[in-house]
Amino acid sequence: VYIPNAMLGTVLIENPGRMTHRRILEKIGIRYDDFDKLTTITEDVQQYLQAHADIDQTQLTVVRFVGYSAYALDIEVSAYTRRTGWLDFLQVHQAVLLEIGR
Repeated sequence: VYIPNAMLGTVLIENPGRMTHRRILEKIGIRYDDFDKLTTITEDVQQYLQAHADIDQTQLTVVRFVGYSAYALDIEVSAYTRRTGWLDFLQVHQAVLLEIGR
């Protein structure tokens, strides 16, 4: 890749080959009828992520109720995987989403 010298000081250069983590960032909707279960759900998801072997515990993991949408209570889930390969990351991401759904 050719990058003119004049641009090097003004652009952010990302090197995916040096990536150490990939981020899972999801917003999950819970029914308004399940408002009384919201705290339990967020705590259970947080505990699951803290015990997951492919989630990097040195990085910030956040599971929080973030708002009311038109049809659901929104929970944001943010965690960093140790898997950086795209297919490996997708496998972990899917496993996390399936477990959250359960």
